[in-house]
Amino acid sequence: MSTLAAVRMARHLTAPFGRGADSLALTLLPGSDAATATVAPYDFADHRATFGHPAEPVYVLALVRDCEHATVVDVGLAGPGGAAGPVSVTVPAGTRAGTSYVLRLPAGTSEATTLTRLVTTPAPADGSAAERWSLTALLGTTGKLLWALGAERDQLRHHLARTLAQRRLSKATGASLDLIGADLGVPRFPPLPYGYDEHVVALYHLDDKAGAAPQVEDLTGRYPGRTGHHGTIAGPVLPGSPGRYGRAFQFTGPAAVVTVPSSPDFDIGPAADATVECFVRPDPAPSDGLLLTRHPDPASTRAGWVLGTGDFGRGLPGNLRFAEGDGATTVE
Repeated sequence: MSTLAAVRMARHLTAPFGRGADSLALTLLPGSDAATATVAPYDFADHRATFGHPAEPVYVLALVRDCEHATVVDVGLAGPGGAAGPVSVTVPAGTRAGTSYVLRLPAGTSEATTLTRLVTTPAPADGSAAERWSLTALLGTTGKLLWALGAERDQLRHHLARTLAQRRLSKATGASLDLIGADLGVPRFPPLPYGYDEHVVALYHLDDKAGAAPQVEDLTGRYPGRTGHHGTIAGPVLPGSPGRYGRAFQFTGPAAVVTVPSSPDFDIGPAADATVECFVRPDPAPSDGLLLTRHPDPASTRAGWVLGTGDFGRGLPGNLRFAEGDGATTVE
């Protein structure tokens, strides 16, 4: 259990001031379920015997672990007249370990009123309430003042421990996890080709081997209810060339092409959305070239679409151009 800063600071006080900073850590025992913890019986007899003065307890509830969800903590009381309370504390989601709250006991209570149990709503997702919370009784004015001075110190202490833990893979989270190994220049995950998605019309990895059947496989055809739009190779196309995800096709001449049988599946309706995507490394040639096309001629007035690369008369090679037409009008 993490010790409050008020308790740690009290250990450095001289004897005359120590009596005002006395404290008692209460023991939480597992209850009947994960949401419940029982407070072990306690009293302040040692405080009275040591200092000859009744205790004036103020109870502090503290988080031992981070609070992932908004949680209400109800603490039950028992006094000379029987059970009372409970006293409730609301802890916001995202509150860090080390944060502590003073329990506002009803007016008129004394050291004879003790805490009996703790109930959290909702129950902890892992572990038990006894493992996630702590209760401490501050028994003098100096201890209460030290709590007011040290409450933020508790939070900073846990933030520091959490920050230092980010150096280890098993403890790192979020952006820290992404940065581990970045200085080595090695990606955490190897690049992988796109996988199947029910909205994809056709998916070509172009990693087919020479002589494969079909020559160019549409990966969507491997899934139930789908018919693949497989392609054929024409002209100087070299399968097995180095690519982004292993093997790729290399198109070594103007007649090199992969042809897929025409299908309405490739049409883009007048009010439809579409994504046309590929990974390509063009040669540094000044000529314009086709990448993906619904018809072979980018200047054609036939209905269809085309994605190409070149300078297109701009004098800057490597431009991308997408053109779509309905047979009468073409928009670039």
